[in-house]
Amino acid sequence: MNHIQNNSHYQQAHVIAMYYHMGSEVDVLPLLCDTSKQFVFPKIVNRDSKVIRFAPIVNSVVPGIFNTMEPDGDIIDNSLIDLFLVPVVAFTIKGERIGYGAGYYDRLLSMVHVPRIGIAYMTQIIDEIPVEPHDVLLHQIIVNNQ
Repeated sequence: MNHIQNNSHYQQAHVIAMYYHMGSEVDVLPLLCDTSKQFVFPKIVNRDSKVIRFAPIVNSVVPGIFNTMEPDGDIIDNSLIDLFLVPVVAFTIKGERIGYGAGYYDRLLSMVHVPRIGIAYMTQIIDEIPVEPHDVLLHQIIVNNQ
């Protein structure tokens, strides 16, 4: 968490899109202790067209379409988000990433113009990823050495 909090993009951001970790993804929930930031989490709003938006936690989280936890707050406009912390299953040093394969993040990230930082473990780095035209590169990757 220190690597994230010391990152200049994180320090300058007010509204940060983060995620609930699944499987091998890094758990970023300890960041919620930082009361100087507003954190928002993904909500699937259209499964067929693979659309996610972001909302804050008001009271609790509830299981979503894929049994991922989703916030109970109202969806905010993407333009309010200053930074995206992106889950990673595997990545390259070029900023290519693999998630869980549904394409929700690539669709979203292709429409935003703020920093996109992947959060990963060193063991998730690979040499090459087959890149498709819709894939979106990360600006940075913060690696947890554990």
